[in-house]
Amino acid sequence: MHRAYVQLRIGGISGCFYPSYHNSSTILVYGIGAPAIPDSGALKEADSVIRKGIDLFVPDYIGYGRSTGFFRPINCVETFLRLRRSFMGGCSAVNNFRGLRLRLRYDRILFAGKSFGGRYISLLPKFEPDVSDLALICPALETGSYGNAYIEEESIKDFLRCMGKDGYSNLYRGFFHKGRISREWRIHLSDKDDMAPLSNVQSMGDARIFIAHGRHDKSINFHRSVSYYRMLRSAFPNKKRESLTLRLYNEDHGIGLAKKALGAFVRWALAR
Repeated sequence: MHRAYVQLRIGGISGCFYPSYHNSSTILVYGIGAPAIPDSGALKEADSVIRKGIDLFVPDYIGYGRSTGFFRPINCVETFLRLRRSFMGGCSAVNNFRGLRLRLRYDRILFAGKSFGGRYISLLPKFEPDVSDLALICPALETGSYGNAYIEEESIKDFLRCMGKDGYSNLYRGFFHKGRISREWRIHLSDKDDMAPLSNVQSMGDARIFIAHGRHDKSINFHRSVSYYRMLRSAFPNKKRESLTLRLYNEDHGIGLAKKALGAFVRWALAR
């Protein structure tokens, strides 16, 4: 089990911080999927990161959970970009309940995202081209077709049913409007805005990309990650193998995949 964590607030973004206690100059920012409750310090895959001597921060997206603002597609990306700027420049992180204030600054920032988190991690180079070292774990890349192309794959309709009826609308502020999914999110989940990952492959440019998926994933079929990997290979034929990696595991959409993938990603990133 991982060691002590602390809930911190950086600007308007809250999240759980897992220090490795190695005076690390590297931090991994990890975006969880949806629908889910905010991390409360019990992230089972945290050990896969901190035991490698890397600090870990798991944010609540802007407009979700304990963070301020409105939950919008662009704000999911902005969550990671704001944290990147904060960690690179040095920032104050506060826990008011414990009267704790930390000064955090890192030389290197890794990003990983699982499921919907992976969708937004894949868009970071579109907005800041020098972002690198990205892990996309069973990423939700082309949501408009989910549930139609592959047997036993979760559809967006199923996903939205859970979001709307299981109380998640209270956590994702702005996802629903008057009981219905907002127009902005309808467009986004239909891949009809300028934030569809498959329409932004060229923006991946110089980024180092690690893609992981489970062969038994019934939420997002693993062939989608395989297709995305092939698109990247075609777009960047000169990209070295160690800069673009696909790993398939005998796992489903759960914690087992996240643990293995994060551990492998950290080893891959540190081998640079």
